[in-house]
Amino acid sequence: MSKQKWPHIDDPVALGKRLREAREQKGLSQRDLAFPGCTAVYICRIEHGDRVPSLQVIVELARRLYVSKEYLALGPEVSETLPYRLLAKVDHLFQLAFNGASPDYLGFLETQLDALIARAELEVTRLQQIAEMRASLTDSVESKAITEGEAEVLLERRIAELDA
Repeated sequence: MSKQKWPHIDDPVALGKRLREAREQKGLSQRDLAFPGCTAVYICRIEHGDRVPSLQVIVELARRLYVSKEYLALGPEVSETLPYRLLAKVDHLFQLAFNGASPDYLGFLETQLDALIARAELEVTRLQQIAEMRASLTDSVESKAITEGEAEVLLERRIAELDA
């Protein structure tokens, strides 16, 4: 029998563990966390990895637990990456706008988000430059023009120059 894949979660058991940990960290019982369409029994089954909740249930559970839906569904490795953090910020802005936040506050948040994106773009450029330097030095090592030790020293120097 082939293993079932769910595109909106990483693994039912891992999701259940994260759900239980987040619920216990907030001091909630399964009954406290339950809502119409998601009973305490269903939450128990999710926590044991026996059930895979819909994306809508994950979103509501995450909201009630004050964690991101990405963390709950996919884990910290994915939810803490830059694209997911940016998407979470944008989602938060939309929720604020939908709930009637003041235009001044939304403008402030938009400015902060723009600054975050600019910093992220700079970091991506930096990492691309480092990857290119590493590839060039690897070619030099493979052609025996320099040793691995020399390549490491050169890479460290170039990164230091780049960061200066």
